[in-house]
Amino acid sequence: MRKILIIINPKAGTDKVKNIQDKVSKVTYSSQFQFEIVFTTYRGHAKQLAQEAVKNDYHSVVAVGGDGTVNEIATALVHTNVQLGIIPLGSGNGLARSLQIPLDIGKALKIIVDDHSILIDSGIVNDQFSFFSNIGLGFDTEVTRLFAKSNTRGIWKYTAIVGKQIWNYPQQSWNIEFDGQKKQMKGFMLNIANAAQFGYNFKIAPEASMQDGKFDLVLIKSFPKLMGAVIGIQGFLGNLNKSPYVETYVARNIVIHNLISKFQIDGDYYEVTPQPIQIKISNNSLNILVAKNDTL
Repeated sequence: MRKILIIINPKAGTDKVKNIQDKVSKVTYSSQFQFEIVFTTYRGHAKQLAQEAVKNDYHSVVAVGGDGTVNEIATALVHTNVQLGIIPLGSGNGLARSLQIPLDIGKALKIIVDDHSILIDSGIVNDQFSFFSNIGLGFDTEVTRLFAKSNTRGIWKYTAIVGKQIWNYPQQSWNIEFDGQKKQMKGFMLNIANAAQFGYNFKIAPEASMQDGKFDLVLIKSFPKLMGAVIGIQGFLGNLNKSPYVETYVARNIVIHNLISKFQIDGDYYEVTPQPIQIKISNNSLNILVAKNDTL
């Protein structure tokens, strides 16, 4: 019997949670499955629940919520045999989209029931934070901060914040060392991507793979502000890497020597004591449920 723990962020909404419970109840008739549903009550709770699931020999842990909930649970499951499942109910759903997991609850649940998993890479920041989609510095950090403070969600709110901030955000400079190279990079935004996209189908690193043991280091250089809409469209079309304002490098280990205090990880805003940032990749470290025949 497969023991499956479903961890739900109740911010997903009452109707959506009820829909999940109804669909799960239709699956539990089979003796193959033993589902348990629990709800988070504070930030960090999902990680604790997932850690307990590992100790109690659960077969899979399912994250129901947005990228923050997924990150917490995935962090607890790296380097274990416990599978991560995702039912995406967040705003951007960046990792789920990169993994081609449907936003439809029933179709996402079918992937969990089908029990087909692959191994993907994960990133580690200063041996303290894990990430699975990306870590960003610069403009996206400020957008993430403002989005987190907003009382509304969704792509239109996100777009409104981007549209307002893009006119005044100053150029940044980073001293970076990666795989033996040293560079000073100047620009609008710096992103270290494990997966292809932020969310909302905006592909920050369209050629990134979660199974190649490497990050895509993406620098968006300063650009004429009137080009902002063009760059945005390129991101949604999946050809941002073709922009003359974008440079992409491939690396396994990255050190940013600046004293950095603010960054976003998988769409969540972090503010820490200013420090250099060391980013390392961990190959094949997370066992994750995806549709059959998917390659990432």
